[in-house]
Amino acid sequence: MVLEAQKDAESLNSFILKKTRFFDHHHKQLDEHQLKVIHRMLEEGPKGFEGGMSAKEYSNITGVSKATATRHLQR
Repeated sequence: MVLEAQKDAESLNSFILKKTRFFDHHHKQLDEHQLKVIHRMLEEGPKGFEGGMSAKEYSNITGVSKATATRHLQR
């Protein structure tokens, strides 16, 4: 159990470091809506966000129109 807990902790640590590096590198390139969606996706942790991100989901999370959501997802 201890070894399994250690592996889980290492996985979470690695995820947090990758997440931090991602935001350090990309935060200036993304607008507030994009950042909000990415934060939501990364809340799922190392196991990931299931099902992908559709324009409808993006729109629901951010409150932007479906057309704007589609443009943001294309970028």
